[in-house]
Amino acid sequence: MTSIKQGEQMNNQPIAVFSHYLRQLRQLLNKCADHCEDETFLEARLTADMFNLYTQVQITAGFSLRACCPMAGREVPDLSCHGIDNNQQPLAQLDRQLVQTLDYLTELDDKVYDLMTGQITDKAGPVAVNLPTNEFIFQFALPNFMFHLSMVYAIAKTLGIPVTKGDFDGFHQYPVGFSFE
Repeated sequence: MTSIKQGEQMNNQPIAVFSHYLRQLRQLLNKCADHCEDETFLEARLTADMFNLYTQVQITAGFSLRACCPMAGREVPDLSCHGIDNNQQPLAQLDRQLVQTLDYLTELDDKVYDLMTGQITDKAGPVAVNLPTNEFIFQFALPNFMFHLSMVYAIAKTLGIPVTKGDFDGFHQYPVGFSFE
């Protein structure tokens, strides 16, 4: 379990947070795969008008780049599964995207950031968002990242996959079979 280190610069914390939860997401996907006979769980969704698990994972990874790349003065790369070998299984495609995203964030972590200056422009659905960098990170990017990550967790729970809060955050640990009821 890797968390933000004591004394780490505030400016690098967003990358540390995104990286930590992307690693948790990889483990969560592996747990889903271990408890499912095939990869059809990737098509599951909470309701008909929401994205499926596969897309929720892609959006989660994408939000980390949409937040961190502008802080480093970089264009946001498209590391989604488009163009990946069609012979590769969907779960392997998602894992590859997460690994590439984590590698890219590691590279960005060596850059200098100043969260107190600048603006970041992005879209919230069809609506343009233009916020000071620190507001963009903490009021838009992180909440959206966590929302889509939470949807992956919620879909897994509804499928009966035995995920816990510890699978989500990497900190909570409950004994096997634990329940609040």
